[in-house]
Amino acid sequence: MTTELTRHPFFAGLREEEINRLAPCELGVSYDPDTLIFETGGEADCCYLINRGNVALEVVAPAGPPLVVETIDDGGLLGWSWLIPPHRWQFDARAVSHVEATRIGAECLRAAMAHDPSLAAEVTRRLAEVIARRLHHTRLQLLDLYGQRS
Repeated sequence: MTTELTRHPFFAGLREEEINRLAPCELGVSYDPDTLIFETGGEADCCYLINRGNVALEVVAPAGPPLVVETIDDGGLLGWSWLIPPHRWQFDARAVSHVEATRIGAECLRAAMAHDPSLAAEVTRRLAEVIARRLHHTRLQLLDLYGQRS
C-alpha cells in the first residue's frame, strides 16, 4: 500500500504490514502561513508529518514575542506529546509558510502500537530521537536567551 507514510522519513524502513496498520490513521491537512496549528496545554490528539513547508515551535516569552525553539521543515515530525500522558502540547506550533502535512490520529496510532509491540518499540525509539533533538534545541535557545547576562 502506498500512503504518505511510505514517503516520509520518520516511517522509512517500516515493514509493509506496519504501514498498512497505520494507514487508516492518516489524513492530509494544510495550513496557511501564520496559522496556529496547536497551542501549549491543548489536547495532543495527533502528530504531523511535515511534507512541505515550515512550522515554528514556539514558547511564549514573558516579555516580547514568542521564542522559536526550533523550525520543522520538509520531512520533519511535529508533535510527540500524544505518546506521553497527560497528552498535552508542550509548545505552540505555528505555520511559517504554507504547510502540507499528514495528520496521524493519536488514538489510532496508540491502538496500532498496542496491537504490535515491534511497531510500538520502533515508533517509540524514533520519537525518543525527536524528543532529544527538541530538548537540545531548547537548551541552545535558553543559552542564547540567558547566557548573555553579566
